[in-house]
Amino acid sequence: MSSHSPRPVPSAAPGPRFPTGAFTRDALLDRLRALPVPLPRWGWVFPALVLVLAAALRFVGLTHPNAVVFDETYYAKDAWSLWHYGYERSWPDGADASFVAGHPVSPEDQGSYVVHPPLGKWMIALGYVLFGDSSPLGWRFSAALFGTLSVAVLMWVAWMMFRSLTLTGIAGLLIGIDGLHLVESRLALLDIFLMFWLLLAFACLVADRFSARHRLAVLLAAQAGPGGAPPSAAALRYGPWLGIRWWRIAAGVCCGAALGVKWNALFFIAIFGILTVLWDIGARRAAGIRGWFTGALLK
Repeated sequence: MSSHSPRPVPSAAPGPRFPTGAFTRDALLDRLRALPVPLPRWGWVFPALVLVLAAALRFVGLTHPNAVVFDETYYAKDAWSLWHYGYERSWPDGADASFVAGHPVSPEDQGSYVVHPPLGKWMIALGYVLFGDSSPLGWRFSAALFGTLSVAVLMWVAWMMFRSLTLTGIAGLLIGIDGLHLVESRLALLDIFLMFWLLLAFACLVADRFSARHRLAVLLAAQAGPGGAPPSAAALRYGPWLGIRWWRIAAGVCCGAALGVKWNALFFIAIFGILTVLWDIGARRAAGIRGWFTGALLK
């Protein structure tokens, strides 16, 4: 006969996994990694200096080269005709030279062949509104602006993910001096606007992840027993509904804006949709909800 005793059958209840005290508010916040981290008093200085550097690299000498570069021949002129006529018009030969000379010729009456949605071109047109069309500053300003803002958004993402101002500043510095990002931020092309909206959508989803986990911890703690004992089996079956997810709605708006710049945003939107659902599933599982998969889908 074997001297080994039979293995105990694990209980479906959360008690053995989460003993008394595991469902207090602080314990849940810690388990879900949703504890707020205060910003150090002078910790913002490094990220702020990084942002100033990124802005200088993008705005200084923005009118150089004084030429219509690469696909600026499409988007700078489309943005001009959108602002003046409300739709993209065709342009006569020599239109690029007239832009460089500071006196754009009038486009033709018929519409041009349009490949991409109009939002990115409307964003380029913002520079025409502010600085006119007499120099490349007019059609490149928006790219430099949103390229700089994207550095700030990435540092926000890094802070939410790592809670380290050192890593936050390093992340901003790496994208701030990245050659491709720098070039895209200094030309009237659509890719910088596509990247900005997708990055902002991801930032909103990360903020939603933190906010949802914090709300989940608070709601479960309110249903816990004395001393942080596990809530009732009914409460842990699927877990609570978290209410309206405003950060997720904001992410949806940003995804729509990205799609309004270029159609290939669809691939990222699909990935973001899967990612945020997986985050919900993981949060409910970590919190101790037994039907974590079904609960994430239903609630």
